[in-house]
Parts: sequence; C-alpha cells; structure tokens
Amino acid sequence: DNGILAEMSHLAAAMKEAGHPTLGDHLARLHEDPHCRIRKQHTRREMFEAEFEAIWEAQRVHYPNLLTDTLKYGTEGKQVYPCKQDTPDRLLFQQRGIHGLVFFQRKMYWPKSVIGRCELEPHEKRCPRADRLAQRFRLLQEVNNLRYIDIDTGEVCHLSQEHRTLLLDKLSRKKEMKFDEIRKALGFIDSIHFNLEEGGRDKLKGMETDALLGKKGLFGPGWHEKPEGQKNEIVRVLADPETEDAEIYELAATQWGVDKAGAEKLLDAVKDLPQGYLHLSRLALTKLLPHMECGLLLMGDDHTPSAMSEAGYARPDQQKRHGVEMLPEPPDIANPVVRQALFEVRKVVNAIIREYGKPARIHIELARNAKASGEERQKMSQQMREREAQRDRAADAIREHGVIVTRDAINRYLLWEEQGKCCVYTGQTISVTHLLGGEVDIDHILPYSRCLDDSMNNKVVCFHRANAEKGQRTPGSGWEPLIQQGSSRFGNGCRGWNSESGPNSRRRN
Repeated sequence: DNGILAEMSHLAAAMKEAGHPTLGDHLARLHEDPHCRIRKQHTRREMFEAEFEAIWEAQRVHYPNLLTDTLKYGTEGKQVYPCKQDTPDRLLFQQRGIHGLVFFQRKMYWPKSVIGRCELEPHEKRCPRADRLAQRFRLLQEVNNLRYIDIDTGEVCHLSQEHRTLLLDKLSRKKEMKFDEIRKALGFIDSIHFNLEEGGRDKLKGMETDALLGKKGLFGPGWHEKPEGQKNEIVRVLADPETEDAEIYELAATQWGVDKAGAEKLLDAVKDLPQGYLHLSRLALTKLLPHMECGLLLMGDDHTPSAMSEAGYARPDQQKRHGVEMLPEPPDIANPVVRQALFEVRKVVNAIIREYGKPARIHIELARNAKASGEERQKMSQQMREREAQRDRAADAIREHGVIVTRDAINRYLLWEEQGKCCVYTGQTISVTHLLGGEVDIDHILPYSRCLDDSMNNKVVCFHRANAEKGQRTPGSGWEPLIQQGSSRFGNGCRGWNSESGPNSRRRN
C-alpha cells in the first residue's frame, strides 16, 4: 500500500492506537504539541462522516424535536456516498437532508456563463462539439476538402457527386473510417492517395455522437431513422452539463421510448460524447451548412463562391478594422491564464502608447514552422499524427477505467507512462487508481509563476505530499527530490535530472 492510501491508513491506525474516537478529537490533541504537524494530513471520507455523526448525536440530546432523522437524511433516508446523483439541486435538501448537502458530490462542468463567443456571430455562444450541427459541420468540411491523386496522370481530382454522397452516407453512421476503408467503399484501387493522408493521417472522423447513440443497448440502429429534429433535441439535452439525471430519466421514459436499463446506459454514455466547444455558434452553423451540403468549401482565398461568402460572412482579411487610440479590454475568454496574460499585455502596450504615442509600424516575427520547408512541414505533420495516436490510445485506456476523458487526464496519463509509472520526487510507484483518482498532481518542475513554461517538458506527475513539500522551489535550490538524495529506486525508468548540472539539464532516462 503506497502513497496517499498508506498515509490515510497510518492516520487511522494512529487514531485507534491513541484512543481518539474522531478526527477532530485526534487533531485537537495533536494541536497541544506545538512541534506536531497538523496540516497536510490525508484523511478518509468516513472520518468526516464519523465526526458529523458524533456532533449530531451530542446536540440531539438537547434538541430532540428539531434534530430528527428526516432533517438529517431527508425523505429518501440515509445514502452511502459517493453515489449517483440523480436528485435535482432544488430538491436536494428535501430528499437527502443535511447529511446529503454535506457529503454528496456535485457534477463538475463549465457553467454557461464562461462559454466563449462565436467568431462570426459575436452575440451568440459557441456550439458544443457533441451537437449534431457541429459534427455535421466538421464532417462536411473534411469531405469537401478531400481530393485524390490519379496515379496515371498525377492530376489532383475532386470526388464525383456520386462518390461524395456515398462517403457522406457511410460517415454519417460511423465514428470514423480509415482511408483504406474509404478506398474500398469508393471502389478505388489501393495505390490511390488522398491529400488528407499527408503527414501520416490515417482516417476521417464521422458523426461520433450518432455512432455512439446508435449502439446496441442505447437507441440502437433505430436512432438513424429518427427525425432530424428529434435527434437534435435529444443530443442537446444529453450534452447540456446542467441537465439533471432525473430529467434524463423522465424524458427517456416518457418521450424517447427508452426503458430504465437503457436510461442507465444513456447516462453512462454521456461521458463519452465529444467534449469542448466549436469556434462557431449554432446560428452561424445553420447559415453555413446549407451551402456546405452543396459541396462549397468553408472559405476560399479568392472571389470563388464559398460557404462563408454565400452566408454573408466576410473572411478575416476582408473584415473592416476600426482604429483605436488604446487597446480595448480583451474579449471574454474562459481560460483564466490566457485572460490574465491578455490584460497584462494590454497594460504594457497602453503604457507605451501613453509615453511614446502610437507605433508607426509593427514587426511580427513568425514562428519557425511558418517558414519551414515543405519537407520540414511534412515531418512536423507526421509528428503531430504520432502525438494524436498517442493521445487516442491514452483516452481509450482512461475510458476503460470509467473516468471521463479530458485534456488534463490525457496529459496526466502520458506523463505517468513516460515516467515509468512512478513519482519522480519520491520514487514511489503510482498506480492507475492513484493517477486517475485525484491523488496525484501535475507539477511544474520550474514553477510556472517564475518561468511561464506550461509545456509538457516542464511537467511531471507526483504525489500531493511531494508537490506540497516542493512548493515554489526548484530541484537544486535548497530542495532535492528523494530520488536525487541517493534513492536506489531512481533506476526504474522515472524521468529525473542530471545531478551534476541541476534542473536545467533535465534528461529522459
């Protein structure tokens, strides 16, 4: 038993040995010793529940008519937490009581107030990626951009209308299709090459949401026969993070024709819906999609008709820019780090303008990949596809453990694998349960506040206690990881630092 769980067990054993019945009693006794550490103790949920029970029973002696079991546990009686939370927030106190208010776990999601604005319709919120409009938009964008190379003439050819319709029909019912499958479906020979295969890409994504809900055990094949309006309505209910489980149960039984077992599977499937938001709103998508359905590209670089031009939108280079004396406040962005950076840049630029006036010209230095050769860009594309394959593999592994796939979870899993599944600061093994159960941190080796380096090269996964001990220090600045202090476990594949050169000479073992 390693890490956090071991510390919890040690605390429970210490309480039992000292004869302290509750956590509060134990910590109060420790507080009497000024040299004893109180903070940074790892506790269990049942320790707090025992404390709650002790306080309640002690006070109920004095207020028996007030502190009833109904007030304590609600109309549904005592629950064992964590459990599936299917009670609407407005009824939580009534059904679960004070005990439920204290110990139940609320679903985590981004509130609608922080969702970004559409790039084409600034007054509209962005559309969830799980929405069928967003899925169709991405699908049409890729199919309309798809070209194949005729091996006899070397000519780059568009798909015929027949081939395009056939491919759209197949992708509409699948999560994805490999390019080899596409060649076979279209009747192409194996030597035909698609333009989107460059850089090592091996597949096109389909309608992921429809493929998920059309699985056996959910709506089944009948999902694809439902009216478009009904499918859109169902997906929007499921994709809305503020939808309560009880509401899904009710709609599944009364309107969607799904039994209780199917509703349970539906709730489990929600976590596998595509996450995040598109850069466009539903309003913009409804204007663009009719033109993309006709085969038009989203945007062209000339006066050739495109979906954007036909929908009445201007390309970014065609939009009128209005000069201002000072930089205005940045747009409403959900990411707090980016928002803070933009506000800081605004303060600096406006201070320069106040002191020296508006600049006569601005020089922009392009990133290295913008001026790379064709061969270098192809190599970068290949590396991007390899990273994409790694992240897909990590996402599949995370789903197998019943955890919602997020960007943070994928990064955590990849770092864990790269480190040889151990904590680089202590050398202790990190189990999958520790990794995905919230007992492990992603730490910046050189503190972000001091270096602003948020890349994966500056990150490791480690146990909470090691991260807390490290604080804002760096390895080699008065604090050294245990594996740097002569631990024999350093040779187990963990990443570490060259002890002769310090943290800036970080190497991969």
